[in-house]
Formats: sequence, C-alpha cells, structure tokens
Amino acid sequence: MKKHLVIAAAFLTFTALTAGEIAVKGNFTVKPQGKYPTGWVNDRSSGFKPEPKFEIIQENGQDVVHFTEINGKHGFGWSSSARPAVNAGDVIRVTAKVKGSGKVRFGLETFTDKRKWIMPLPKVSMDLTQEWKKIQVDLEVLDKHATLKAGYAMLVFGAGPKSELYITDLKAELIPASNKK
Repeated sequence: MKKHLVIAAAFLTFTALTAGEIAVKGNFTVKPQGKYPTGWVNDRSSGFKPEPKFEIIQENGQDVVHFTEINGKHGFGWSSSARPAVNAGDVIRVTAKVKGSGKVRFGLETFTDKRKWIMPLPKVSMDLTQEWKKIQVDLEVLDKHATLKAGYAMLVFGAGPKSELYITDLKAELIPASNKK
C-alpha cells in the first residue's frame, strides 16, 4: 500500500509540473445567488471604483460578459478564484475572445507557497476592436526577490477607463518553465 502511495504522489507531482489547463471558469456562468459569475470576484481597489456595470448575454450560443460604464480611475479588474501552484519562469497562457472599445488587459498576482500575497506582475494590454478577436497572452511568473518566491498565481483581467468590453471563452493554461520552447 505504501508503495502505491509513493507512486501516486510521484505521479501527482509530475502532473503538477507539466502543462495543463487551469480551471478559471471562463464560460462566465452566474451563481444562482451570487452577483458575479462563478469563479470571479471584482477587485475592490480604490482605482477600480466605481464598479462597472456588467451583464451576461448570449451570443452565438455562448455566455458573454459585457462591461459598460467603466469609470474607475484605472478602469476595473476581475480576479479568478483559481490559484494554480507555480514557480518563477512558468508561463500562464491566456486565450479568450474579446471585442469592444478601449483596452483590455490581463495579468497575474502572485502568492508565496504559504499563500501570502506578494505582488501584481506586469500586465499586458491590447486595443479592442468592434469585431470578435481571438487573443493569446503569455504571462510569465516572477519572484519578487530571493526571500519572496512565487508559489501560487491568480489570473486577473480588466479594461481601461471609458472602455467597453465583451469577453467570452476565456481559458488559461500553465506552461512550466521546464516545458517552454
């Protein structure tokens, strides 16, 4: 029995270090009694207030989140509840379909292996167009310094002030540093 547990633990460790989908719940379904889609929360930082208005609409058979009235000094940000284990050098590859006006941005926030918040990492932003566009963004995990090493990461996305954003089919994949090409 003990031998089977060691083999299972080794398999799980190997699986955790290989590329894999992160359960970010990018289909944006709404909880029966919740305000936000399952797996997402609004960033309550002062630069993101007031919260934007959003609605879940159906387009081509998919749930789409439509954000309007983005009037915060820095726009708005939503954070995923998924917190995959990471190491410096790993990449979180994000894909989504987006359209609108203004800018959309994607980023990571990191935590230690004891889940203490470390820092936000540089964000990637891009212009939105009125037509649906499939985007791909690679976000690299970084350590703050030798004593604050990333152990977990959280995906965030948002839009700049005065933007309008439609987003759907958001997916994230962990690519370990050892697998990058």
